Amino acid sequence: MLNPADYGVFAMTQVVMVFLTFMSGYGFASFLVQSETVDKLRVRQTFGLLILLNVGIALLQLLLATIVADYYRQPIIEDMLHLQAIIFLALPFIILGEALLARELEFRKTAIVNLLSAMVSASVALYCALQGYGVWTLVLAPVSGFWARAIGIFFFARLYLWPSFNFKGIKENLTFGLALLGSHMFGTIQSQSDIFIAGRTLEPHDLGIYAEAMFFTTILTAKFIPPLNEVAFPAYAKIQSDPASMRYAFLKAVRLIMLISCPIYLGMSVTAAPLVQTVFGPEWSEMAPFVGLLALAMPFMNLQIIFAPAINALGRPQTTLRI
Repeated sequence: MLNPADYGVFAMTQVVMVFLTFMSGYGFASFLVQSETVDKLRVRQTFGLLILLNVGIALLQLLLATIVADYYRQPIIEDMLHLQAIIFLALPFIILGEALLARELEFRKTAIVNLLSAMVSASVALYCALQGYGVWTLVLAPVSGFWARAIGIFFFARLYLWPSFNFKGIKENLTFGLALLGSHMFGTIQSQSDIFIAGRTLEPHDLGIYAEAMFFTTILTAKFIPPLNEVAFPAYAKIQSDPASMRYAFLKAVRLIMLISCPIYLGMSVTAAPLVQTVFGPEWSEMAPFVGLLALAMPFMNLQIIFAPAINALGRPQTTLRI
């Protein structure tokens, strides 16, 4: 219902959002999953740390909005980034709640929350598109989805506790989190440099064609592999002291995921033109050459992503960072 230029402008804001999100503290909460024992004080300290980080990130995005809009020469980006900043205020509840549920392998509760928040986000997207909101549809849908997810996780994870801003004795948590932070930073550079560079020189229409081609080819990689990794990480952490079981579980996961992803992506590559016209319509046919090429790279990207939860569960995030 929207045009490629809308997706091009939105992709420009996503570079900023993704670059700042890597600092939001997922690594610090992951320590709660990886650690064999966790007390209530450590949970409260992590909550306090997440609040400080994400409030600071939200303020930073407000300050950067004008600079980013000038860089891309798109004034509307400033207002879009201002509104998107409220997503970071929801992240402390999402990150901590999902970590606590993952530690107890309570993935059914997380799945229910994600399903409900996806329905909220999709409903808002459909309503806004039908009402002619244009590019604001792409802003309001994820904002509503993140806050719906934060509210649901808050109740399911029973986050009825006060954050602690006394970080005494949290060094081990910080060491683990900072190593993950570094690996997330380089992963973000790897995934966002294309939009950051091209957004400066391409027209929004051309950038939108490329951005949607990338979105389409990474649906499996970005939407299905991460949830599997969220399950794999705490599962690996439970058996980290048993190398034989770790090896068996990891290789089984690799075989299963690659068995599914390779045929899908190779098929997507050779059928790119009719596939794009069928799914998106003839007005998006310019995407096809990009989809055909990008699909060939996706099996390798899937394999790269599968390694991280196993390595991190062994308490070796520095390995991911070096890679």
